[in-house]
Amino acid sequence: MQTPLSYHLLHRLIIVLVVLAGTFQYTIGAEANVPTQLLLEPGSVARIAITGSLPQGGDIAITIRYNPSVMQIIGARGSETYAIRCAEPQRSEPVIESSTRAYVTIRCAFSVGVTNDTLVALDVQGVLGTDSIGALGVDSIAINDVPVLDLAANECEVRRGGGSRGGYTITQGITGTYPNPFRDRTRVVFVMRAPGTVSCALRTYQGRIVTSVAPMEATAGENAIDLNVIAWEIAAGAYVVTITTDEGTYYHPVTVMK
Repeated sequence: MQTPLSYHLLHRLIIVLVVLAGTFQYTIGAEANVPTQLLLEPGSVARIAITGSLPQGGDIAITIRYNPSVMQIIGARGSETYAIRCAEPQRSEPVIESSTRAYVTIRCAFSVGVTNDTLVALDVQGVLGTDSIGALGVDSIAINDVPVLDLAANECEVRRGGGSRGGYTITQGITGTYPNPFRDRTRVVFVMRAPGTVSCALRTYQGRIVTSVAPMEATAGENAIDLNVIAWEIAAGAYVVTITTDEGTYYHPVTVMK
């Protein structure tokens, strides 16, 4: 008996849908998060972690969008504990569309799928330009040259202080950590508008406290706290220092070395 033509067409449609489903299940649902705020001085370098989720591994390309009159991307670092396993991923030449928008792509042929973990660390340097505030964020992700759909990504507000054209002076919060990167000790320098109690902690980018310092009474103006870690108890990588006051919590990215 001859099989109806409609049956063949339906059969072929089902095959196409199955193939497409098999493709899209690996290219939907990535997430990429950067710290919400960052303060840079002209010439200073901060290492920040991009965290989030990847549906699968492979040859990955992450395109970063940033303001070139406030900052530049000067490097990227992978790790055996990150989604990107290349120690030094390839970094494209920047594509500058305007004074406020530029792109650079970080690429690595060896990556793995992760959930709520670190994807890659970026080295961001402050530059002396026309703007004092700019945005940085993940614009797109491709895995094996297939764009990831429905990418969930946030933005980092980067404030460039210092310099005759910086136009921004921090009045409360962390102004720096010295040294950074560090191995077992760094000094956290911060300013306060008024006297008050301050708590300081070192956290992962997922918010877990690695170590903390007993609350201290800070004075108005500049203060400092020595933050110590036990080297063998903490993995090398990107972390964030927080100080918490009556007015809120302030963040500063740091890198721990071995």
